[in-house]
Amino acid sequence: MYKLWTKLKLLTPKKITILESRLKLMNVATDIGRIPSKISANYGKFSADEWKNWTTIFSMYALHGLLPEEHLKCWERFVLACRILCDPFLSKVELQKADILLLNFCRKFEQLYGRMAVMPTMHLHCHLRECLIDYGPISAFWCFAFERYNGYFGQIPTNNRSVEIQFMRRLTILRHVENAQLPAQYNSEFSDLFHMPRSTRGNCKSLNFSILNASVAFNLQTIDWTNDELLIIPSAYREVALSSDDSIVLSLVYRTMYPNQNINVEHLSKLTRRFGSIHIAGQRYGSKLECRTLRSARVMATWAGEEGEINCTTGERRPCKIDFFMSHVVTINGAFRRHFFACVSWFKPHIAKDKYGKCASVWHASRFEPGGPSRFLPVHRIYSRFACANLQTPAGAMVVSPVSRRIVL
Repeated sequence: MYKLWTKLKLLTPKKITILESRLKLMNVATDIGRIPSKISANYGKFSADEWKNWTTIFSMYALHGLLPEEHLKCWERFVLACRILCDPFLSKVELQKADILLLNFCRKFEQLYGRMAVMPTMHLHCHLRECLIDYGPISAFWCFAFERYNGYFGQIPTNNRSVEIQFMRRLTILRHVENAQLPAQYNSEFSDLFHMPRSTRGNCKSLNFSILNASVAFNLQTIDWTNDELLIIPSAYREVALSSDDSIVLSLVYRTMYPNQNINVEHLSKLTRRFGSIHIAGQRYGSKLECRTLRSARVMATWAGEEGEINCTTGERRPCKIDFFMSHVVTINGAFRRHFFACVSWFKPHIAKDKYGKCASVWHASRFEPGGPSRFLPVHRIYSRFACANLQTPAGAMVVSPVSRRIVL
């Protein structure tokens, strides 16, 4: 698409300069990485992962006002479809929606650019739905892992002669070292050097993924709030006493989570454990408490309404900034149950919220909703992170672009 836009002069060198300046303003998590800012010189060298990030995260913000409106609307359909398909969990309704978006994109593409511009891969878009029905979410069989492993091979030093043999020798050596049986007297000293750490969480079939479905569930009574199977909590924490005001507010949160239980302040523990980051299904989320993870502290969630109240009925995902994480124990039916929360600040919506269409939204950059029950966000409700950029027009606003969820087992 980029090559076609430049060929048809829809993107002139002046517009590309503006596009590149916008890319530099985008603030993203460190593990996502930036695409090269000089896109005009490097787009031919983009990896598949960089093209995915460009499409789903950067493109709608960067292209706004540069492409003609009709062309931008056509591209928006493709971006929306890609975001749906990149989600690790895909319902039949979402799959049908993505299929319709891709079909409309292909039809509009032919109308705008002509039949000669249509590529054979665009025909495959129309059959992607059948592939996903047969084989599951696209993340189960896409080739990003294969491409990344090629990158590992590229980092292995060689003498540029019989490279394939050198690769196989390296793999054979690693396999031999991994399976080596050390004498008992050396086992405690050298086992860590000879054996790669392995995951002890089991295979995908044995894992309980309900914690990820909880982020989009409308009925809060169906959520197991104490499920921590896919959570990794740091060992370092700080014990902090709950204030009387926070205890009252937190009791309201528990009543929302457990509407059939009569939970009062007396049922709440007076101590909390605070920590700076958490892993959910292998995805790391940071907080203001841990400065080096601050870029991962911006998340989208369905939890907050207006004026600090909790509202999960609208299904709207709102952006917030995580100040810190905490664990807390409450007594329910005579049993102690530990829960994990993110203490967050919710950004206020801007009057120009829909300026960038359905793929990105505009929020106040430094104005937040007042404190209330929604400030305590159960980590089960965290949907994804987001990238953002501060805007000059309108002043004091930022554009928010959601980042697709990932599962790292």
